[in-house]
Amino acid sequence: MHGNDILEKASAHVGERYILGARAPLDNAGWRGPWDCAEYCSWLSYQTYGVVFGCGTKTVRGADPYSGYWASEAEKSDRKISVTDAVRTPGAFLIRKPVSAPTNRIGHVAISIGDGRVYEAAGAKLGVRIGPVEGRRWDLGVLLPGVEYASHASTSKIEKVADLGKLLILRQQDEPLFDEHVVELQLALKTKGFDPGRVDGQFGPITEAAVYSYQLTEGLLPDGEVGPNTGSALGLPYWDTTRGGKKQDASGAKATGPETISHDDFGAVVNVSSAFNALKGEYEELFNSCIVQDRKNEIAALARRIASNRERYERLVSSFRGKPGEAMPWYFVALMHAMEASGDIGLFRTHLHNGDPLVRPTVHVPKDRPSKTGSNFSWEASARDALEIKGYDGQSDWSLPKMLNLLEKYNGFGPRSKGHATAYLWSYSNHYKRGKYVADRVWSDDAVSKQPGAATILKQLVDDGVVSL
Repeated sequence: MHGNDILEKASAHVGERYILGARAPLDNAGWRGPWDCAEYCSWLSYQTYGVVFGCGTKTVRGADPYSGYWASEAEKSDRKISVTDAVRTPGAFLIRKPVSAPTNRIGHVAISIGDGRVYEAAGAKLGVRIGPVEGRRWDLGVLLPGVEYASHASTSKIEKVADLGKLLILRQQDEPLFDEHVVELQLALKTKGFDPGRVDGQFGPITEAAVYSYQLTEGLLPDGEVGPNTGSALGLPYWDTTRGGKKQDASGAKATGPETISHDDFGAVVNVSSAFNALKGEYEELFNSCIVQDRKNEIAALARRIASNRERYERLVSSFRGKPGEAMPWYFVALMHAMEASGDIGLFRTHLHNGDPLVRPTVHVPKDRPSKTGSNFSWEASARDALEIKGYDGQSDWSLPKMLNLLEKYNGFGPRSKGHATAYLWSYSNHYKRGKYVADRVWSDDAVSKQPGAATILKQLVDDGVVSL
């Protein structure tokens, strides 16, 4: 049995249909589809060599081909090989591991032709085809047991694969960090009608779900990741360059006063009252004892982006000249911007109300702002509307306690009613550990915020010398 044997059989199915989750009976020699990627490769392995692989079992009965099984069985195999070797080897298998959290997604499996191309079941729009290796993420390769393989000599196409580590692939991370590419992705998804959640530049589970839904709708390989194929379909421009990044400097904040606030398993224990006069002293004490302690690089980078856009926030505030709101600190607007769409800071392409794209009126609450008609609103016009409908243009008290009170009120006093410091203000600081609303009126004791709080960001701005209180 030779590696080339499978290629002839694979070629006979080019052009056949792809359906996600299709089941191909391994022992049905006359099967002509539909296929998904794992079924295609496992069926060909069995029909060509009698080898059951990537099925979660070694017997035909009960075989359930899945890219996750291909990955796990390849990892355990003594015939696991590098991606570069698999690309050079006709009949070898190339595997992309699936994302398993928060929801199981598919990865991808393809059969190397040995010249920089693969046979693959590539998605509903493409079907079974011959596709390129280059420009995609691959994690490992594998050779089937009992099969003899011969490598092709290196070619220019194959050599490009050796540097696949530099390829930009946007995918969910266990600890998402800000990425400007993800900002563009989130905006593109919103424009297409797929909600990725906040435009915050972090590829979390909501963004992953939006990507997956978009891929299914468009007939693309639904793996929840964004590379050249999905990115091009979304109109994103940056897959002809390698991904770069600047090293972020760590920045540690120090408390400016002694900490006397009591804490429990959720963080700071706060007054359950929502009356401002009862909370003024608490806000001051919490802020003075606040320590930026989680994801310091992320907050430091966000603070630098806020500082670099100070003039634009100041110009917006100056438009309230003659009203009490003209005393509004520029950084109050910046904090609202950061909480609604932190990834938009520097881009100014979303509504301050809720982070929806400026290309049309707001879709989420508050809906149809700044007007039901119109499109391509300026950030300033929309932001001014967002501040006015909250009455901030008539607000004259801009003390630290009042700003924190307005921000907390904007998000709601629900956590406070439970005696917990709200993540909306204190996430990533010593005053917050866990607990948040995960849906409208649905509280979770165990959920942990993945976004820095407004007060924590302000503390970083103060520690950096950008803001003086």
